[in-house]
Amino acid sequence: MVAFVIVFVLAAAMALKSVEGPKEAVLGAVFALKEGESALVRGEGATLSFDRVVEDSRCPSGMQCFWAGRAIAQVTFKKDKDSESGFNMTLGEGEQLAGYAIDFTGLQPPASAQTNQSSPAYSGEFRVSRMAG
Repeated sequence: MVAFVIVFVLAAAMALKSVEGPKEAVLGAVFALKEGESALVRGEGATLSFDRVVEDSRCPSGMQCFWAGRAIAQVTFKKDKDSESGFNMTLGEGEQLAGYAIDFTGLQPPASAQTNQSSPAYSGEFRVSRMAG
């Protein structure tokens, strides 16, 4: 009976974790998202989702590379309930959409020189700002 209760409590906790809503982000501030997470921009009715890393060819830390490489993230931006746009963003660059400037400012973990490593658990850093005008 005790084992059943423990299993039930663990299952309930996992179910609650999986239905967690989007994080909250502040307009103009940098915020972090793990792959698959979303952030609701407070007071804007806008949501940014970090869907996945499409490419990570950054130069590994501690290495000297001819080319610095790049990282590309697939993101989805929603404004209210009607407009949704999915697009790719290159690290260090921005996009303008629906009156907002969206910047992809960081990606963790840093690139690694280990070749037999499985795909890392990425965390991207983003900023959503209102465009002047």
